[in-house]
Amino acid sequence: MPATLCIVLVAAGIWLDAARTGIPGVLLVGTLDSGQLSVLLVAIGAACGVVAAIQAAVLAGRLRRPFLRVLVRAVSGLLLLAALPVGYLLMLLAAFSSVHAYEPIAAPGHNVVVRSFTWHHRSLDLLEQDGLLFHEVAICGEGIPVDGYDAFAAGQYDLVSRGDRDVIRFAERPGGPFTGEAILGSRPGDDVTASCSSR
Repeated sequence: MPATLCIVLVAAGIWLDAARTGIPGVLLVGTLDSGQLSVLLVAIGAACGVVAAIQAAVLAGRLRRPFLRVLVRAVSGLLLLAALPVGYLLMLLAAFSSVHAYEPIAAPGHNVVVRSFTWHHRSLDLLEQDGLLFHEVAICGEGIPVDGYDAFAAGQYDLVSRGDRDVIRFAERPGGPFTGEAILGSRPGDDVTASCSSR
């Protein structure tokens, strides 16, 4: 059973990682994106593989031929030794795949999350769900300023309707007015000047 589970989980993780390269959006399961989920599946599969190798070594004592007992235990031992560098590699992959954090925000009628990139230089993006995938939302102006301030985590934003579009307004500095705007239902590159307020 652990060997089968190992194969299924590792195959699912590899398939999910390969499938995400061809999609134009972000697939989220809870607060994990597809890259983080694929690393998690492979790590759990590798743990099941270790259990399967230990189980095979223990059950080898039931074999009648001494040569087969030694062979099964030797192969199990080699697999366990190989698990050490594989585990180290999986820890590195987990560290580098977790540079994005996703937090949902309150936007009635919309499923919106804030994606924060936490590696080296911090940046924020707004993503809106469209079907199964989340897509980046067009921002009026130069983008979401960061400089150590996250208006969404501080609750310094609101949702307003402007014409046929819903707009998330946010503060661009602590305690400042809501001058930043993200146009829901749009993507970067769309012409959203009609939905942006004049500053």
